[in-house]
Amino acid sequence: PDALYISEHDPDGNNRRAPTYMGTYYVPDGTPPGQGDAIDPMVLVARASGNLTIPTPEPHFGPDAGTVAVKVPVWLWIDYQGPIVKTATAGALTATVTARLESTTWQMGEPVDVDAPATAAPPVTCTGAGAPFRAGMDPSLPPCGYTYVWRSLAERTAGSGTWAVTVTAHWTIRWTVSSGESGSQQITTTATAPLLVREWHVVLVDKPGG
Repeated sequence: PDALYISEHDPDGNNRRAPTYMGTYYVPDGTPPGQGDAIDPMVLVARASGNLTIPTPEPHFGPDAGTVAVKVPVWLWIDYQGPIVKTATAGALTATVTARLESTTWQMGEPVDVDAPATAAPPVTCTGAGAPFRAGMDPSLPPCGYTYVWRSLAERTAGSGTWAVTVTAHWTIRWTVSSGESGSQQITTTATAPLLVREWHVVLVDKPGG
């Protein structure tokens, strides 16, 4: 029909007042009435978001995770391959959801003072994912890094001999719909890994014949 009308009827089915014009309603040929414009943009956004998997961060330490020591900068990073994009389409509408890693926050596990273990050292916050150490880089200048003060002795770590390092990845999820709607939200993912922190000593040895 070109328009929808509503009227009030008596119990016998007779009109009690004249039909009232309610507005036009377009129904494409072959589409069941009531479904022509029934697509909810937020349903599409939810569908695209449901296909989006935000990875749990995996902490990495460098230049060599096996030789971390006090007074030596530690490189910190997580794996990140770039923004994650998912879409969902229904009819003429398309929703696009993009997840982008904004920053990482690192709790390094050691206290400010071993005599006051309840006070944790301040966290390190880095833009993006950090970067792995590569040959030729200056090991003293990590893009995202931390320098330990205390060794992870067993008596300082409840017997584990390692500091528990916790990394939190901060993501921004932005969504847009082809009809013009848009929005964003922030989420976080977290992981913890043990890190053995030693102390290196220089030993001077007489050179034979020196």
